[in-house]
Amino acid sequence: MANVCSFEMLIKGESRSVHNMLTALTGEGDVIVGIGIETQSIRTVPEGLEISGSCSWSIYTSLVDQDEKKINLYTACEKYGVNVEIYAEEEGCGIYEHYMYEDGHVCEVTRDEPFKKWDFNLAYPKAN
Repeated sequence: MANVCSFEMLIKGESRSVHNMLTALTGEGDVIVGIGIETQSIRTVPEGLEISGSCSWSIYTSLVDQDEKKINLYTACEKYGVNVEIYAEEEGCGIYEHYMYEDGHVCEVTRDEPFKKWDFNLAYPKAN
């Protein structure tokens, strides 16, 4: 059985783009991001969605580190014109992650101790 990573994710962008990104993340769309996620709750927030869920191993393994046959998190963000921020933890292995894709800029932080708070600091995507 795979280790399970829990996460909180914020997706911001136009409504249709956010929906397309969500279906790609959950494997329900024409495009699938990595090996996908499972959602426990989805909340509508100003300018997007906040998602609580889980994935196998880590965000990096499930959504970021993909071969050329699969689309990764950042390519999907660019494709749909959305910004995404994720805080995740896999306590069994002591992996704590923070990922942010914001208008083409990527921030990745992996550490071996928990984040004190999961404060989202994500902007709405700029117009192309």
